Amino acid sequence: MSINPTPELRALFVTIASSEIGFGHLNRCISIAATPIGKKIVPSFLVFGDDSANQVLRTTAYQFELHHGANILETCSKISNAPTQHYDLAIIDIAHPLILKPQTNLKALFKVLSGLAKRTAALDSLGKDSIAIRSPKALLNTLVVPYVINDDALLKLKNVHAQCLYGIQYALLSSAYLQCAERSQRQNANRILIVSGGSDPKQFTPVVLRALEKIEIDLEIRVVIGPLFSKHLTKLLVKISDNSTHKISLLLSPNSLKEHMLWSDLTISASGLTKYELAATGTPSILFSIDEKHDFANKAFANLETSIDLGVLPNHERVTKTAHELLTDTKLRNQMSIRGQQAVDGKGSARLLTELTKDLTC
Repeated sequence: MSINPTPELRALFVTIASSEIGFGHLNRCISIAATPIGKKIVPSFLVFGDDSANQVLRTTAYQFELHHGANILETCSKISNAPTQHYDLAIIDIAHPLILKPQTNLKALFKVLSGLAKRTAALDSLGKDSIAIRSPKALLNTLVVPYVINDDALLKLKNVHAQCLYGIQYALLSSAYLQCAERSQRQNANRILIVSGGSDPKQFTPVVLRALEKIEIDLEIRVVIGPLFSKHLTKLLVKISDNSTHKISLLLSPNSLKEHMLWSDLTISASGLTKYELAATGTPSILFSIDEKHDFANKAFANLETSIDLGVLPNHERVTKTAHELLTDTKLRNQMSIRGQQAVDGKGSARLLTELTKDLTC
């Protein structure tokens, strides 16, 4: 008796990754691709960027094409004209100011992308550079806004012609963050994790470390050094850690932050996608933004009260004061932890894939 193999759905992820853009878009696409659902997904990646993306892509077993400095519209047009390269599902994650420039013909781009698969979905950003604002009539089946959004952003989605999936229930995390256990907060809290993104472009990590130096508690501090930190910044962090009165460990591009979040009593982080992982793990946090755009995007999330938002590049004094208050307030940290895990359950990627594939047959 023969056993029929599990039907496969071919999925194409069109995304971006470079030393200038970072790896956030690529990493969340990889997380989605690795999410188990009832159907078997066979992912392929079409990535636009530079050689820095190679290191990330080669850690996966997925088929990929990396295009250096290529025109996305031109490249996708060529693929669309090759009948053997069509897919069941295309997930597009390119919403970045360096890609969605004013001169970019989004209508033409999404028309071509929609020809690559039976169903196309695009992951959007927030603010004036979003697809919802720039091209609300884009030829897509689904537009996904996987963030907490405010009333103004919700109003903009009403102009979009595609199906819209939005909100914190679609926060796109890896399966490692699925239904994390509830946390208990330590009374004598002294463990701090510092995360400033992949490159720390404004070099805020040294500001945080110098601010923590003023806290009269024997701290244990872990500092994440992202893959795109400059040599100058890394050397500076080594110097600061060597001369600190606290115990500081430098973590070089760890594969996952989860264990370090769970270790920490408090995490100080840039307000990117990491904040959703912090919420899922029930980790009390202090968030800062590197510019006004990131600060605007973070406002709705801050209302969840799972973190304390210090706004754009806060000074030493604010970091010192807020960190000390949180370390010494077990009740507040416990409340933040509970709110975070109530808001983010880690099922966002599974919800999205299930929704996008529910009407697809192999």
